[in-house]
Amino acid sequence: MKIYNKRGFASGLFIVVLGALNLAADFWRGDFDLKGGVLAAALFFFGGGLILRSLSRAYSREDKLEALDERNRLIQVKAKARAFDTMTFLFSPLLL
Repeated sequence: MKIYNKRGFASGLFIVVLGALNLAADFWRGDFDLKGGVLAAALFFFGGGLILRSLSRAYSREDKLEALDERNRLIQVKAKARAFDTMTFLFSPLLL
């Protein structure tokens, strides 16, 4: 099995490990409830999806092309600029 998208594989693996740690912590503390189970299932589902997409050549190519798309990059740049402006506005009184 070849990993075509290493970053996606690492992200998926990290999310699956978070889900496993969430389940283990819930069982260890003895307070397993529906919310924890839904969260763990969602983490396993999304992490597994990322892992499967990183192992497929076609899906990895699609993900890389989507990441390089100019519209998506413009949205990322605008979001980062908006976040920076917001943080500057919120924390500028602390700097004075």
